[in-house]
Amino acid sequence: MFELKKLKFDVYEKSYVSILCVCAAFVAFYAAFSFRGYYADGAYHIFMMMDNGGFFFYELSRLVATFLHQLPTFLAFKIGIKDISILSFIFSLTLELLPLVLTIFSYFVLPKEKKSYFIFPLIYYFFGAQASGFTPIAEGATATAYFWVLFNFVLFKKFDDRNALLFLLICIPALLLHQVWLFLGIIMIVASYWRLTKERNQLVRIILSILIAWFVVIIIVQLYFVIYPRDIANRESYITNFFNFTWLASSNGLNLPATLGLLLFFIVTVWLGAKRILKGNHKRNLEFVLLISAVVCVAVGVGATVAEINGFVASTNFNARNHGAFISFPLALISFMFVYGLFNPILMKQIFLKRLISILAVGALLWHVVGIGLWNNYLASFKMMLDSKQGLLVWEQATKQLSSAERLNLSVFQWSWTVPAMSYLLSKKGKVRTIITNPSIPVWQPFDPRIVSSLPRNKFFDPSHYIQVLNAESGIIFFDLLTDSMPPCIKSIEGMSYNEGWAKWTHSDSVHINFIRTLPESFDLILDVAAVFGPNVNQPFKVIVGNSIQEFKPVDGKPSLVRLHFENLDSSDRITLIVPKPTSPLEYLGTSDKRLLGIALKSFSIALTN
Repeated sequence: MFELKKLKFDVYEKSYVSILCVCAAFVAFYAAFSFRGYYADGAYHIFMMMDNGGFFFYELSRLVATFLHQLPTFLAFKIGIKDISILSFIFSLTLELLPLVLTIFSYFVLPKEKKSYFIFPLIYYFFGAQASGFTPIAEGATATAYFWVLFNFVLFKKFDDRNALLFLLICIPALLLHQVWLFLGIIMIVASYWRLTKERNQLVRIILSILIAWFVVIIIVQLYFVIYPRDIANRESYITNFFNFTWLASSNGLNLPATLGLLLFFIVTVWLGAKRILKGNHKRNLEFVLLISAVVCVAVGVGATVAEINGFVASTNFNARNHGAFISFPLALISFMFVYGLFNPILMKQIFLKRLISILAVGALLWHVVGIGLWNNYLASFKMMLDSKQGLLVWEQATKQLSSAERLNLSVFQWSWTVPAMSYLLSKKGKVRTIITNPSIPVWQPFDPRIVSSLPRNKFFDPSHYIQVLNAESGIIFFDLLTDSMPPCIKSIEGMSYNEGWAKWTHSDSVHINFIRTLPESFDLILDVAAVFGPNVNQPFKVIVGNSIQEFKPVDGKPSLVRLHFENLDSSDRITLIVPKPTSPLEYLGTSDKRLLGIALKSFSIALTN
């Protein structure tokens, strides 16, 4: 009889964990197909990866988490995938699945007889990670899920020499996972020290001693990053939002997963208190009432969001980006107390707890499903704006065509400085025809859509059509040397080498650009200089239009914009660039390149003047 009950419990334990994790995976795939990874800073991250053609690291304190987030997309680059939609799906899916996969891995770390301790990582995931789930680009969820793997490993894994060395290796990346390890590291010190007191193997004891010291180093390093952050304003904003509880609610709606986490704590507290008083049917009746209350709360919360009574506010998820780490601190302490013997482990095996967690976890997932549907509406509105006009489109002008409901939904998801990057990402097959400006002038943005020379051009994105429209509107003629096609107004270009992806070198003592028609009477020539080769640095380059000659000296050979004015009184149809010291890399560097290099150009423009 005992064995049958034990078997039934084991089956229930595995089934409820499996069902919840499968449901979470389905929501993750739905979010990835909807490119939810674009939300907040996500659009900027993948945009910069495409522009760099590789990893984009921006915060040393989170280097490892960023590496894990970007690795699959980087590998997709390496095998030659260029489709923006496929890359965006891979990027989004990685962000969505990584915290879940690490959380599940913490389950497999647990020995069979300790599987009930998975209740704590499970609570973290559904009411911590999901509280920030609409901002999957935030690294806090990944860093915390990694913590649960290490925490369960050090508490429960049987240590021999090999396991101890493995544990040492997987602890090394924690140094640069995230600032949340400032306090998660304290838990790891406590757990490692406790395990040290239980071990007799000398090598294992040495390794655990090293790890305790290592976690102290991690705390010191992350404390430094907290005191001296890359962006002080970002730190101050986070602290303000935390104490204003904007991670939980705003004037427009609740962060339902975070709210359900608080509800879970309240119901469990009531249940534990009542367990000491009530027995038999009274206890079962109370559990039934508490479960029904949980179902009602979930129905009201999700239903109110669907009915737009409680608005879906994605920014609350951004403000809760480290919520999972904060609730993991007490959860890990409680888990440790069970291990230490302060609480009876039978509590974790109560069917009531598993039913309660399942109900509330499903509520958190349903809320995200509703939010992803609204996000899809946002993307549809954005694409409609892109299709409405070619060239530069001011945000206020773009949104006028939308209904009030569409504008309201747009405001829910709009990020203040990523609109131009989103315009690139949502362009059809990377052919950029329209760029929408940010809603307001940001303190910083990746590039200015009004300045042609700042526009990214790479193997993923081709803004040439946008540039043509922009130039036609502004009286500027732009020639992109990073494309192999010849502009229709140019007859020929002599003296330029092949396209190297980042610029074209001159490979002669002179470059001649021959136009089909006469050049304007008065114009400025703007050269986008990418590099200067060897002996030509700080040497005078001459540019000739008819009888008009101008000179410039590239300073230290660094990238720069050179602007030269010409009066074309001779009605010339040619621009000539004279290179002072054309030199081959063979002669200068001893390589096999025999080209006579001078200056590398990305583009040149002709701006009409009065």
